[in-house]
Amino acid sequence: MKCRQVPKTGQDVAEAEFNGQTFSATTRHGATMKLARTLVEAGAADQPWQVIGPDGRIRFHGPSLHRLAKLTIAEPDSGECFKIVPWAPRPDTLFRPPPASPDGADGPAAATPPAEVPEALAA
Repeated sequence: MKCRQVPKTGQDVAEAEFNGQTFSATTRHGATMKLARTLVEAGAADQPWQVIGPDGRIRFHGPSLHRLAKLTIAEPDSGECFKIVPWAPRPDTLFRPPPASPDGADGPAAATPPAEVPEALAA
């Protein structure tokens, strides 16, 4: 994985190639972890990983891409340091209905979430 930080926004950008395709992730913090989830979803085998900075030097590394995919960075409101924590999808963003169309009708996806969605998440 190669990582860089966008100077004006401070966002982290991570990029990697897998099966001839380039994958990328951009976040405020933890782009490597987000990219790891994308690579695992694309079928990447569990393997050691490393992050290479813009200067070509290894910044950090680990033994398991799949374990990295299960982590994220928490940003406390209290000004404390960032923490690496287990990743979980945020239920409040999973099935956000599309905005209403200009004529006031709801978008097609707003009707019902997929059947396999637990009721607690669909509410």
